[in-house]
Amino acid sequence: MSIIFLLPLISVVFGIRVIPENVVASIGDSVTLTCDTEGNNNRGFEPTWSMPSNDAQATPQSDKSVLVIDSVTVASNGTYTCTILSFDKNGKMVQEKASSALIIKAESPGPPQNLHVVLFGKSTSGSELGFVTLTWERGFTGYAPVLYYGLEYKTEDSVWMRWKTDVPAASTEFKVDGLEFEESYSFRVIQSNKAGNSPPSEHTSLIFLQHEGSPSVRPVIEKVEPFNGTSVRVIWSMPDTGETIGEWNVEYRAEGDKKSFKSVSVDRGDGNTATIISVIGDLEEAKLYDFRMFCRNERGRGPSSIGVQAATLETAPSASPRNVRVDHVPDDSIVQVSWIAPPPRDTNGKLTGYKIKIYFSDPESSATKSSTSTASKEYTAQGQDNFLEIPMSEDKLPIWVEVAAKTSVGYGPFSDYVTIYKADEQPVANGHS
Repeated sequence: MSIIFLLPLISVVFGIRVIPENVVASIGDSVTLTCDTEGNNNRGFEPTWSMPSNDAQATPQSDKSVLVIDSVTVASNGTYTCTILSFDKNGKMVQEKASSALIIKAESPGPPQNLHVVLFGKSTSGSELGFVTLTWERGFTGYAPVLYYGLEYKTEDSVWMRWKTDVPAASTEFKVDGLEFEESYSFRVIQSNKAGNSPPSEHTSLIFLQHEGSPSVRPVIEKVEPFNGTSVRVIWSMPDTGETIGEWNVEYRAEGDKKSFKSVSVDRGDGNTATIISVIGDLEEAKLYDFRMFCRNERGRGPSSIGVQAATLETAPSASPRNVRVDHVPDDSIVQVSWIAPPPRDTNGKLTGYKIKIYFSDPESSATKSSTSTASKEYTAQGQDNFLEIPMSEDKLPIWVEVAAKTSVGYGPFSDYVTIYKADEQPVANGHS
């Protein structure tokens, strides 16, 4: 009689792994994880999965060894573990585990939010410098830790510059120390992660650092109106705050000019009138200017008023056209006159045309000057034209030509005469009077 011992069927798994072992994915990607038993038969034991969160959007497939994340979200970030029941060599049931980490791919962060100036004043170091304290909130991190914050600043007329030190990632407050008094500053912040830098935050408005005891009041410019081609009238008032004021100043510069404002002290008169009129001269004709005001006492200057724009009046050009040239084309019986506009600083407004005057005798001769009926003709060119063809047969030569430019106000001075002679006469070099 033989005895048969029925031994239990033992499935031994000598190792498992999750493929791929680690995954870097972007938001919205699809990811598939596979629990691989490295070729061993688990004889009916199905893998189970643990996920970093119930919101990971991960679904085991009909083959439980496969886990699919249809669309990666922030909640998908973390560790995914596959577990399989098995028996060791002694027949004892054990758990085999393997894991894979899903890491959200870092993106460039968004700008910090809600940047504010919460305090400003004189530095405590004893120097004649000031400070500004800023606070802000962290922006979108780009699915990666913030490494640091960078501070950028500018004065009223400068470009944006990077502050000399960065701000640690753990802080959203910073004291900017060592700033100049009687200067206006604006600030903005960026944040950085391993993918790069964010765009700048919205910048603060200009903060004017003033000495303690200097005027806090701002003059009010009610209107600036043109007075003549080189002057304007600034109509302004001064709120009565009881502060001691020693001087009132008007600042101005041409629109778009990046140079510092020019400043001129103005008189308030006897101080009894509510509105003061100050004439500001030495300006350029037909030019738009920015105007503002500030006041000063022995402790320093106060902040500038709200700016106002105004233009000086247009006047006639103060210079003649340049490089006047006259050519005769015998075959076509025409004279061609060309020129270049006066220098921009001398146009004194928008050029609207030119006058071309032709004399048929030397206008500088004594006979011509004494005549009351010098033969001449006038022609006009419109707009920005700088070339004119005039019908002229050779028997009309010699002629003397001069050109003047025009604005809406009138004509400026004529150019020097340019003379052109008949071909058989002794010529005078073209372009010279």
